[in-house]
Amino acid sequence: MAGDPIEEHADDVSSSSDDCSTDADDSGSTYSDDSSSTDSDDRGSTDSDESNSTDSDESSSTHSDVSSSAEGDPADTHDPDGVGSSDDDSDVEPDDMVFVMCNRADMLRRLRTCGDTLHLVGVTPDLSAYEALAEHLTHNETLTELRIEHALSDEGILLLADSLKFNCTLKNLILDYNAIIDPGMKAMAEALKVNTALLKLDLFGACFREAGCKALAQALEANQTLTSLSLGGCNLRAETCRALTEGVKNNTGLLILSFSENHLSNEGAVSLAKSLKWNRTLTGLWLADNGVGSRGCAALAEGLKENTALAVLDLSKNDLSDGGGKALGSMLLLNRALRRLHLTDSGIGDEGCAALADGLRHNTTIESLNLARNYGSTLGCKALSASLKYNESLTSLVLSCNDFCDECCVVMAESLEVNRTLRHLNLLGTFFGKKGEAAMTKMLKCNFTLLQILTDKDKKLSRNKKLAVNAVLQNVTKPMVLANPVHFAGEELSLEIKEIIARYI
Repeated sequence: MAGDPIEEHADDVSSSSDDCSTDADDSGSTYSDDSSSTDSDDRGSTDSDESNSTDSDESSSTHSDVSSSAEGDPADTHDPDGVGSSDDDSDVEPDDMVFVMCNRADMLRRLRTCGDTLHLVGVTPDLSAYEALAEHLTHNETLTELRIEHALSDEGILLLADSLKFNCTLKNLILDYNAIIDPGMKAMAEALKVNTALLKLDLFGACFREAGCKALAQALEANQTLTSLSLGGCNLRAETCRALTEGVKNNTGLLILSFSENHLSNEGAVSLAKSLKWNRTLTGLWLADNGVGSRGCAALAEGLKENTALAVLDLSKNDLSDGGGKALGSMLLLNRALRRLHLTDSGIGDEGCAALADGLRHNTTIESLNLARNYGSTLGCKALSASLKYNESLTSLVLSCNDFCDECCVVMAESLEVNRTLRHLNLLGTFFGKKGEAAMTKMLKCNFTLLQILTDKDKKLSRNKKLAVNAVLQNVTKPMVLANPVHFAGEELSLEIKEIIARYI
């Protein structure tokens, strides 16, 4: 289902191994998984974990990611699986869905049994049903999440918006794929001005235009409790977005904002960049697939040089080119807040990769960089690989589907022999040869902080990692444990823990 990702916010993404743009964080396969492999694995079976590991780039991937919790640190709260909804129907395309009519009696029955969550997916309520729902919300003290997809009528949104003026318990409102036009958006905006309970509002696929944007902008200036807003897939353009950026500039509550799959272009990015210079609370911004070029990217990068709050930025599927890569590399030299940067399929070549590499050498906060499906060849990939010798913050790097050759692999292996922070590396779709494989195998014998490496040679490299770990464990002695740093999951163990380990050797 096409969508708007909010949340990536998290250890990023997982998709199928045929989509080489994966972020290694969530794929779930680790070297320890390989410890269960048997001799039969050698005869051609593959690890199921490895076959399923991938990135959805996607940070910029499905809209359901937007649902990430707006509470807490957005960089850590991303729900890669989506909103957490138990309704499988929410991922069914409308053409494949069977819609069930719902009248007042049906709605009242649902409300009596739904507990704190009501999902109306594949359901078409009539006016009497919406009246019952609105009455319930006006006095409700239990419902905290409401999802309505593909079925919200003009009358329904007006009734729903009016009830929100009085509701004090609803936290999450997901209204994806509903044709909400300006009157409905104006009514919703009026409700947001007085509602102090709602934390997350998803409007993916709405159809409002400039009048609706202006109303929403005014609501954002008044409302300081909403923390997550998704406006992906709303066909928004730069001119309709300008009013919204004013609202964002003056808002102090919003943490997560998604404009993915719109048409903001360079002009819209420039408007947003200006608001970033003033906003000190927004921590996640999704701008994937918006027609943003190098000029818009440069404006955003300039805004981030002064911004001290934004932790996650997704610019995937834009035509950033080398100019955008250079601007972002320059930004990384100064920015100390950004933790995750998603640049999948953004047209960045060697010069842009080299600039990003220079930024990585000096940046001390960036944790995840996704450059899948770009145009990095030998020069760019070598520069990125070499930067890992100096960077001490990056834990996840995705270079899948770039021209990553043997020469790059050798440089990467040399860097990882001294790097002690990178935990996840994705090189799927790079097809390096025997020389690169030998270099990586050698590196795995001394690097014990790299938890996961995804390549088209995964099985063999995983096995080498296991053998290397076993060899070290067989030769370890108590004095070695007590006299040397011991790391687990990238963290150095204390002397007390090392003494406990030494007792069993």
